[in-house]
Amino acid sequence: MTGFNLQQRYQLLRPNTLTNSDLKALTTVYLPIIGSQAFTLYLTWVTSTQMQDPKVAYQHPDIIDQIGLSQQTFLEARGRLESLGLMQTYRQDLTQGTRWVYQLRPPISISEFLADKTLASLLVHYVGDEAMTQIFTTSKTVLTEVVGDNVSQSFFDLIDQERFKQLPKAPGQSVTSSVSRIDTRKSKQAQLDMGLMTQMLASFNVKASDLSRYEDELCIMKALYGVTDVELVRLVQQCLTIDHQLDLKAMRSSLQQDTFKIDRKNKVGDPYAQADASMREVRSESESAQATLLKFVKTMAPSQFLGMIRQQKGGFVASNELTVLEELLQIKGITPEMINVMLYQLSIVEKRTTLNRSIMQAVLNDWLQAQVSNAPEAFQYLQQRQQQRQAQGGSSKRRITNSSKIRKQRPNWEAQTIKSASVEEQRRVMERLNKIRARRQPSIEEAQS
Repeated sequence: MTGFNLQQRYQLLRPNTLTNSDLKALTTVYLPIIGSQAFTLYLTWVTSTQMQDPKVAYQHPDIIDQIGLSQQTFLEARGRLESLGLMQTYRQDLTQGTRWVYQLRPPISISEFLADKTLASLLVHYVGDEAMTQIFTTSKTVLTEVVGDNVSQSFFDLIDQERFKQLPKAPGQSVTSSVSRIDTRKSKQAQLDMGLMTQMLASFNVKASDLSRYEDELCIMKALYGVTDVELVRLVQQCLTIDHQLDLKAMRSSLQQDTFKIDRKNKVGDPYAQADASMREVRSESESAQATLLKFVKTMAPSQFLGMIRQQKGGFVASNELTVLEELLQIKGITPEMINVMLYQLSIVEKRTTLNRSIMQAVLNDWLQAQVSNAPEAFQYLQQRQQQRQAQGGSSKRRITNSSKIRKQRPNWEAQTIKSASVEEQRRVMERLNKIRARRQPSIEEAQS
């Protein structure tokens, strides 16, 4: 690491104690990934009775010599601990020189580790499928299956469109303001670690140039299905052609099959059920239903979000819907969170059971023209449209009421009196009629001859 040398001192902040569950998690799911050197460094720091005072600045050579590391292996071990969330490193530039602060964190439980798709996929890469199955089998919580129909309300039952009228605007943004467009394929959520993927696929004879050629397609898959880089690597490995080329069609088919699974009502570890439970839990603790929904709209992949909606209604995601969503993500300016708001609006608010290409394209095209670029702006735009419709509906009602009043003000013809013509007036009228007949008579005779 730049700026690091062994003469610099460090302070150590560590958890009070490690429970038996923490130690079991360390040895079962963390050790295969971080390696023995990082594992030993972590346990030495946590259990050492000589480094209990967080205010004391310790020397790096002492801990390195105790474990038998070099400067390079120490930095690598420290980096692995940081990557797995077991510690955080802070650099302090003081007048007497640079000092480091290492804050150790307890490991998460095995069940939480396995529930994280990124961590679980990384563990599979290191231990293999068979060992991963054994870990999952011995650590999962056995749930009692209850006979009967599950009629519990879902998170979406707590939400209605009117509650979003008080949704705060995104800082520094406006629905009508001009915003910079970021291609979805290069957004933060869809970025790929091409270096890691190239390294992991090197043993499968996949060239870096071939992988780079399909980077855009892989980014879209990651954004649409919510898969991690490691999961994409495993998918590529399973769908390689004979000449070691990426079979994108087979990859899409595999991802769609995972989305089509609809028998989830009694499935342990169901991601949709977990997401719904998490939404309830977060809301009950600290946040409103609107804020919780907004958080999940911004973080969930569109296929997962739509799958959760359909699962709550007892349905499933159709293949043509996934195809359209993939096409929409290729359009510049359309982000996964915008698509999720669209899915919520059409499926929950408007209660559409199926979504076709034309309706989804129409909605997002309208949003792009209105300079909508994220979920909060999309919700605000929908609220404004709803208010405009309500105002127009009220004006039309008033016009109808006014026109009905006009129609009711008819003249009362029966009450009208007609003034009779005098004898002289009747004589003058008869004279005029006779003159008209006289002028027309020669024309009639000519026509008959």
